[in-house]
Amino acid sequence: MAAFRNPARRGMVLPLLLVILLFGTLLAGLALKEVESAAELSRIHVEQRSGYNEGLSVLGRGTDWILQHLSSSKTLPRWLENRPFEDGLLSAEEWASSGKANLLVHEEEIGGDPFPCSLEVYDLDFRLSAELENDKSLPPSCFDLFSLFGGTEMADARATEHLFALGDVVLSEDATLTVEDGENVISGKGDAYLVFEEDGLGNSLSSPNGETVIRFRLTERQGIFPAGFDLGFRLLPVKGFPEKAFCSGYSASFSVDEENHPENRDRFLLKRNANDGEGESENVLASIPFPFCRSAGSFDQERYRSYLSRPHEIRLRVEPERVTAVLDAGEGYLEKKISAPLEPVPFFNSDPMVDGLRFRGRPGGTLSVSSLRIHTTDAQGYYPECRRTGFYLVRAVVREPRWSRVFETIVSADSVLTKITNLAWEEMPFF
Repeated sequence: MAAFRNPARRGMVLPLLLVILLFGTLLAGLALKEVESAAELSRIHVEQRSGYNEGLSVLGRGTDWILQHLSSSKTLPRWLENRPFEDGLLSAEEWASSGKANLLVHEEEIGGDPFPCSLEVYDLDFRLSAELENDKSLPPSCFDLFSLFGGTEMADARATEHLFALGDVVLSEDATLTVEDGENVISGKGDAYLVFEEDGLGNSLSSPNGETVIRFRLTERQGIFPAGFDLGFRLLPVKGFPEKAFCSGYSASFSVDEENHPENRDRFLLKRNANDGEGESENVLASIPFPFCRSAGSFDQERYRSYLSRPHEIRLRVEPERVTAVLDAGEGYLEKKISAPLEPVPFFNSDPMVDGLRFRGRPGGTLSVSSLRIHTTDAQGYYPECRRTGFYLVRAVVREPRWSRVFETIVSADSVLTKITNLAWEEMPFF
C-alpha cells in the first residue's frame, strides 16, 4: 500500500507549488498596489500641505502689498480713487463677467516652484445695484453709509468743544449743555439750538448725499421727559441766530409733547418748519406713532417710560426731491420709517443749506447725544473714514495640473496706524 500511495503524493507537489506561487504572486501584487497607493496618498498629502502653505504665503503677500501702499502713498487703495463724489454704487456695467472690474485694486501672477499662483485684492467698500444682488461672483460688500462716505463723530472727552466749534449754539432760559461720560447732555427748561454750519476750521458741513445719523436717549425726573427734539435739515444759515434757522427748511421730530398740538405727541414726524408754530398741523408731512404710548394703566406707563429711556437712533437721508427718516433701524417692531416728498431745490449739491438740532426741554428732562454724524469732505472731496479705514478681500489661487485651491481672507486696513487686521478667513474646497 505504501508503495502505491507515494507516487500519487509526489504527483500533487507540483500543482500545489504552482497554486502557492500564484497566490504569493497575487499577494505580492496587492502589497505592491498598497505600497503604490500609500506612496500616492503621501505625495498628494505633501502637495496639499505645500499648496496650503503656498496659499497662506500668497495671502500674506497681499496684506503686505496693502501695507506697502499705505507706507508709500499714505492713503488707502480705493476703487473710486479718482471719483470721490460717486455714491459707491457698483453697476452691472462696471462688474465684468470675469469679476475683475473696478473693485480689483491689485493683481499679480506668481510663477514659481512648485506651484504657479495668482493674487487679487478687492476693495469691499461698495454698494450693490439691484441687478447685482444675486450675483454669486461678487465679493462680499462691506459698504456702510459711514465708511467710504464717512462723516464726523462727536462722542469723546472733547465733545462739547466739538459741538461748540461746529457753528452756532444758543441756549435759552435754563437749558444747559454739558458732557457726562462721553455724551453730550442737553437739559433743563427752555430750548437749545445747535446749527451745524461749519467745523472748527471753517469748513462747510453741507452734505452732498444728505446723510445724517444721531444716536440719543431721553431721561426723566419724576416722570417728566423733555418735550422732544428736532433734527433740522435744509435750514437757511443765519449767522448768530440759530433759532431763526428753524423758521426755514424741514425737521425730523422725536415728539414727546407739543403743547399747542397734542395730536403730535408720542410720534415720529417729518414736518416743514414754520414761523412761530403757525399752521403747524398743515406742515406735518408724515407721521407715525411710537410703539408704546402713555396710558392710564401702570404696566403701560412703565413700558412707555422704558421705551423713551432706551437708546434710539435716527437715520436721515435727504435727496433732491424726497426725504426718508428711520427711527431705530433694524430693531424689528421698534423700527419706524417715514418718507415724504420735498420741494425741489435747484443745484442741490451746491446749496448752502445746513443741518441743525433743536432741543425742546422741560424741568428735569434731559437729552443725551452719544453720537452725531454729519457728512463732511476734505479738499479733494473724500470723507474722513474713507481716508482712514478700508476693507479688502485678499484672494490667492494655487494651481497644479490636477487641482486648484482658492484661499480668501478679509482684512481691515487703518491708514493712520498703518495696521492690517484679519477679520475672516476661508479656504475654499480644492478641485
